[in-house]
Amino acid sequence: LDIIQRLRSDLGLYLKEHSDKSLPADQQLLITAFESSYQAKLKLYEDAKESLNKLQDKLQQHDAEISITEGILDERGGSWASSRQEEKVKANQLLADKKSLSDQIREMLSGIAPLTLAKKALSAVLEQLKAEQDIKQQQLLKTVLDQQLAQFTQALKAQLGASQSDAIDIAVQKTFATTLSKNPGIEVLHDISDTEFNRIQHVIETLIPQQEQLLKEKIEQLNAVEDKLSLASTNIDRAPDAVSLKEELELLAEQTREKAYLEQQIEQQRDTTKRYLRESIDVLRKMRKQTEAYSHSINTNQASQLAANSRQLLVEFADRTTKAKVQQLEQEFVRAFQKLARKDDISLAAKIDPKTFNVELTDTHGQRINKQQLSAGEKQIYAIAMLEALGRTSGRNLPVIIDTPLGRLDSKHRNKLVDNYFPTASHQVIILSTDTEVDEHFFTSLQPQISHAYEICYDSGHRCSSLREGYFWKQSMKEAS
Repeated sequence: LDIIQRLRSDLGLYLKEHSDKSLPADQQLLITAFESSYQAKLKLYEDAKESLNKLQDKLQQHDAEISITEGILDERGGSWASSRQEEKVKANQLLADKKSLSDQIREMLSGIAPLTLAKKALSAVLEQLKAEQDIKQQQLLKTVLDQQLAQFTQALKAQLGASQSDAIDIAVQKTFATTLSKNPGIEVLHDISDTEFNRIQHVIETLIPQQEQLLKEKIEQLNAVEDKLSLASTNIDRAPDAVSLKEELELLAEQTREKAYLEQQIEQQRDTTKRYLRESIDVLRKMRKQTEAYSHSINTNQASQLAANSRQLLVEFADRTTKAKVQQLEQEFVRAFQKLARKDDISLAAKIDPKTFNVELTDTHGQRINKQQLSAGEKQIYAIAMLEALGRTSGRNLPVIIDTPLGRLDSKHRNKLVDNYFPTASHQVIILSTDTEVDEHFFTSLQPQISHAYEICYDSGHRCSSLREGYFWKQSMKEAS
């Protein structure tokens, strides 16, 4: 599939190169006009960007001049200047705190925090979802019970004889009538999985109350910061009585006004620069669109026509190949799972969507199976079987590394993996295990396929690990000898 995609890209480049050369005179003039417009817009963008850089440099220089003036005021202002400087540092810190709190509140409001305004509605939704989950479990239980009762009834009839058939049916119907005909009285409006229900429940019962409390704390902190900032700003704006500072204060005020004007110019110039960039990109897009539109409507030569047809054909070919690969993957999964599962495990088949690649598990009767209902061992066997199926479907020799593969498995599942998976998983298999997983019995079973065995030894004194050849108990025997 990746080769198909690479071929389509190469054919696209080939067509682009040849279509420009084969355009008629009027189309070439139109493309030339687009190119000229693009170059003009690009030049405007580059000039605007250069002007923006100059304004930003001028602002930096202006900040330096303001710093010099403030330094003079600090030197000549005595205790007032010192107090003013302290207030300025405090104000800058308060501004940073205000910005940080505002950003945090804004980020919270862009998430789930607004849902705190709809507590009653959320509670009603959660109650509905809980009721629906109960209904779905009851329906599942009823389906299983129907199947089991049918088998049980048939077995009784076979054991007691046909003469007792009606009596058996009446007894079963009378005993289980309430369970089999139970009507929950609630309509299932949201057919969601257990995972989705748990996530929604966690959001409503845990995350939203946490967000409400956190948002309240952030708002209180922001109000406190704004009060302190207002007080600090008042202290900074107080004019000194000393006549000697008047000239420097007037200069500082003028420099501050010029800085504000420069910042306004920079913002306007930044908008202009962005506009020229968007216009140049728009012209370039139109030029490419015109070239592609015309190249699709003409037959330049046999090679270009074949390239265009082949490129279009590859789309359908990739789609069919994907479906074929998905079918092969489904078959490989069934073989891998049957090889690793126990006799009493559920028989699984996988139905894979070729567009979304979502996996739907079914049993031998075609009934859909929720992955959450699988046991821990079945889940691990499912995952290993799918990985093996992916490797075999790819047709490539892929090395396999397995970390603590037997930790959650019972003895029967462990035997299946040791006997049927580890020796054939790949041309190169690395198993990271503990001595309680792969014990002496399993190690002996794998011995014919093992090329190397090492023990990873951790040194707490040097806080590092080292390799020692040999497996746990095997290493101990070597050292003893």
